[in-house]
Parts: sequence; C-alpha cells; structure tokens
Amino acid sequence: MLLTTGVDADTGKPVAVRFWGQGLVTIETFWNLRLAIDPYALRIGYDDPGIDADLVLVTHEHYDHNNVHLIRGASHVVRALDDTGAVRTLDVVLDRMPNQENVQLTSTVATVVRSAHAVRVRSVAAFHDAAAGRDRGEVGMVLVEVDGVRILHCGDLGQPLLTPSQLEVIGTVDVLLVPVGGVYTIDGPEAARITEQVRPRIVVPIHYRTVDLTLPLESVDGFLDALPDRYRRVSAPGNTLAVTTDIGPSVESPHVVVL
Repeated sequence: MLLTTGVDADTGKPVAVRFWGQGLVTIETFWNLRLAIDPYALRIGYDDPGIDADLVLVTHEHYDHNNVHLIRGASHVVRALDDTGAVRTLDVVLDRMPNQENVQLTSTVATVVRSAHAVRVRSVAAFHDAAAGRDRGEVGMVLVEVDGVRILHCGDLGQPLLTPSQLEVIGTVDVLLVPVGGVYTIDGPEAARITEQVRPRIVVPIHYRTVDLTLPLESVDGFLDALPDRYRRVSAPGNTLAVTTDIGPSVESPHVVVL
C-alpha cells in the first residue's frame, strides 16, 4: 500500500515495510537492500513466509522473535542484546556499492566509502516489562533510517511510557511499529500513549492476536479504540506499506495502518 497525496515531486525513493505477523517486519529499499526484524518460530502458528534478507535484526532473545534461521540468504545477523541480556550500543550501516553484488555491514565510525542510499540502524534501550526489566529483562528497539525515511521497531516493548532520554534518541519518526497485544508487551491503550509520545506520521500495530496465532494476545481493536480521532484508520488490502520522505500523512494528520 502506497500512501501518497498525488503530488508529483522528487521527494525520495519509496521504502517498503511489510508485516508478517507477531513482531516480524521486513524493510526493503528501492536499491534492494533488505532487512528482517524479529523472525518468529513456526510453533506460534504462522507459516514460513519464505523471506530473503541481507540483514536480520533481533530485538531480544525470545523464541517468537529470534528464529534467524527462518530468513534465507542473510549475510549479516545483528542481535540487540549482548550475552548478559543488556542492550548493545548499536550503530551500523548496511550498504551495497553501485555495480557490486556483495552487501557490507560497517560501524558508523568506520572510515569507509558509503553510497547515498545506505541503511543506518541504531538501537534504543528499553524494557520488556513495566518493572524496569525485573520481570522480562531488556529489549533493543531498532531505529532504521534510509532515503530520509525513519522507522522505529519497538520490539516487545513493555514499559508503559517512554522516557525523555529515549524520546531524544528516537527523534522524529515516519513509521512507528508498536506492539499492541498486551500479555507480554504493552496493551492497546498503552501503545496509544506511546504513539502520542513519538508522534509519527504513520503507526502500524504489530504483535497482536490473529486467526493463526497460538499465543494468547489481545486483538488490535483496543489500540484502534484508544487512538485519538485525528488518526485516520486505514485497513490495507495486503501486508505492505510504502512510504517516502514527505509524501503522505503528516504529524498533524497521521494515519494508523493495519497490515
């Protein structure tokens, strides 16, 4: 689904965001760089989606989010948590230079030549629960930036509000991917409050109950009911959202898109 206003302007290349169920989201750029975030284990009820990616990101080490073997062809796997369960300070660049086949992953501090359409990925430390991590530990939210588009995947966010320091690190967001199903994460009303803190142009609910899911999550309805009326409700016919830098919804007139 491409959200545009019909403005004929060179405002940047579209970035495709696809939701596959639970926390699994893929991001594909116009220049064919592919990221997969939080691939699920098949025992939660979803089928193998047959995804290929250059980079797999894992926000935390729970089986419904860390099945990296589900993703085919990935040359790089990055885990947001270290061996102690703490969030790594992650700031890397995924890139493929013109006329080259291989994809490279480097630190932002590395002195290497990068293309204008490289993908930057950063971690934002958060908690998996409302008890400062005492119940379920930490989770590394991931902020993805490419072609001017900024996408925040919240992973299994459990804290009911973001802190000022987290919001400062996050900055402006075009697409917010937020869990809404409760039980193991924030629920619908809490996700709506997080959305109001972040103020994205587009918010996409993830990690909620569907027909195929075997985990006891809540439906997306509580989230949709809790959002302010200024969010235009959009039900996409498929699992894909395409977004560019400045075409489409605004912070003042945002959309909530159910994929």
